[in-house]
Amino acid sequence: MARVYNFSAGPSMLPEKVLRQAQAELLEYGDSGQSVMEMSHRSKWFDAIIKDTEASLRRVMNIPDNYKVGFFQGGATQQFAMVPLNFMTTGKADYIVSGNFSGLAAKEAAKFGEAKIVASSKDKNFTYIPDVNAIDYDKDASYIHICQNNTIFGTQYVELPQVEGVPLVADLSSRLEEPLTVVSGLAFGIDAAAHSASLKNKVPTVGVLAHGLNTIYPAQHRSMAAEIIRSGGALVTEYPSSARIHKGNFLARNRIVAALADCVVVAESAERGGALVTARLASGYSRDVFALPGRSSDPYSAGCNRLIAADSAALITDASDLISRMMWNEKPQQPAQPALFRELTPAEQSVIDVLTELGEASLNRLATASGVSIGLLMSMLVDMEFRGLILSFPGGKYRLA
Repeated sequence: MARVYNFSAGPSMLPEKVLRQAQAELLEYGDSGQSVMEMSHRSKWFDAIIKDTEASLRRVMNIPDNYKVGFFQGGATQQFAMVPLNFMTTGKADYIVSGNFSGLAAKEAAKFGEAKIVASSKDKNFTYIPDVNAIDYDKDASYIHICQNNTIFGTQYVELPQVEGVPLVADLSSRLEEPLTVVSGLAFGIDAAAHSASLKNKVPTVGVLAHGLNTIYPAQHRSMAAEIIRSGGALVTEYPSSARIHKGNFLARNRIVAALADCVVVAESAERGGALVTARLASGYSRDVFALPGRSSDPYSAGCNRLIAADSAALITDASDLISRMMWNEKPQQPAQPALFRELTPAEQSVIDVLTELGEASLNRLATASGVSIGLLMSMLVDMEFRGLILSFPGGKYRLA
């Protein structure tokens, strides 16, 4: 049989091993002597199935113990009807229509009472989420309904409606809790720093390449690329391995970075930096854009400051700001006392001293000023960059991180 590779947003392909197990257990589940379709829902076998399924759901979706898990017949349309049947106690409810399924939910609810569409993004083909703070909600509504993640249109809420005394009902069917993933371009500077920090903190990271997989550019980042793969990350490219490196590809790949990310953070950019292109693309894809401000005299902060001044990016100052804005769950901090100083070899300390004095230096200048041989220095600089001590920039320049 020719297997079809199906990556649909709804039903998609399953591993053949899983299908064969389901096929075998359709005739006899375990040692029960009967099919799962034949057994009583009060039997010990079915009870075990339900308990195992609930445990898996709680683990995959991080469902806390103070939430109940219910199993119901029917698909999404039935759930759209169950909400008003159970919760529309005043005969009316507010609906925010931000995509296909929230529209269907409102249509279904209208069969049972007044389902008022208080906001909609249909005017721009659901490419944005309505401003939840600019909506005139009905204080007598039984509830406010949203679909938090719109899979068809690729949008999701980062701020939830809050009206005192009115409950919020959210369709979370495609809102699985996923680990944070850092997407960047494996280039010099901030890209390399983002990947290095991710690897150090065991955060999955994706490098979007501007060339085929048979080449890693810059060559100094080959070891980093290999570590990304070993740590469970990925290298992504739209180019075949035979394609030559072309300078136009580096700006073109920014659209993939912007599309893969839920949000884009511009940490450093000159007045005409490539990060500004990524920010513009991300905004066009209805992604959140953030920027770190800097001194007005710093040329590497000019782009960030311009984004903030033009209201094209929200200002953030640290990771806590980003976590709060994106409504991510913050990992509890460990109380252990961190090391105050990194242990450096004498050669590494020499490099740090030179960069502290000069601010920026080339490989040859570092070798001359530090007294470290070129051969040792090249491997040492890669290691120091991986540890987050220094940053590399185009033209073979290095600066302290």
